[in-house]
Amino acid sequence: MSSSPTMLPMSDGNDIPQIFGSAFRLGSTEETKAHVHALYNAGVRHFEISELHGNGHTVTEALRECTDIRSDIYITLKVWPKSRNPTDVIETVSYFLKSFQINYIDVLMMHAPIDVENKIEQYKALEELKDNGIAKSIGIVNLNAVLLQDLLKNCRIQPAVYECESHPFYQNDDMIEFCNDSSIIVFNNEPIAKGMRNDHNELQILAANENMSVVRLLLLYTYTRGLCVGISTNPLVMNEIHGNNSVHKCFGDN
Repeated sequence: MSSSPTMLPMSDGNDIPQIFGSAFRLGSTEETKAHVHALYNAGVRHFEISELHGNGHTVTEALRECTDIRSDIYITLKVWPKSRNPTDVIETVSYFLKSFQINYIDVLMMHAPIDVENKIEQYKALEELKDNGIAKSIGIVNLNAVLLQDLLKNCRIQPAVYECESHPFYQNDDMIEFCNDSSIIVFNNEPIAKGMRNDHNELQILAANENMSVVRLLLLYTYTRGLCVGISTNPLVMNEIHGNNSVHKCFGDN
């Protein structure tokens, strides 16, 4: 895992690469593989897969084309929670292990708070999968403070990670502070606000003062706060990575 710029320690004793390739969906198998190869060649070793996107088998096939050493790659899987009981969750993850041709998931998360009535039972399935070594770490996505507090009161194994969006125009400070206080690592899957605010005058001034692009400034905003930084398919982000030759140099780890 040494090719990733920084490893963050999690509360469950595992470490996690701070830079990750966000879950994505592109138009073709060739485009999907090309994006995975580009991230890998830039030094990314942590890849997020979303069941919702339906391309996990292609992502993992592309990763096998990059390396045949499973421990070189860190895989996060987000399972779609709608109308699923614990047995469904466990069977779904078992199916993905076979489809992806791997024998464990590094981080397993329930994706989106859309089935809140069943969130505790679904999370118990994640706990069982961790107990059985199928998932090394477990976590949740976008639960609000009330739902997260309820989960923490009722879980047996605390989530090691929490995923949300954060950038200067939606800082989400209360949730991030709560997670920090609870020893939960935060994934930021949208650090650049989709590139929609790059023309903001104050951002441009700050970036110019630091002799960098607005995109790099926003990526570093997440990185220096100790959050995991998602690298998307946005051309602005990929151009920044390639312009610095690697994720190492982009994030100042030379």
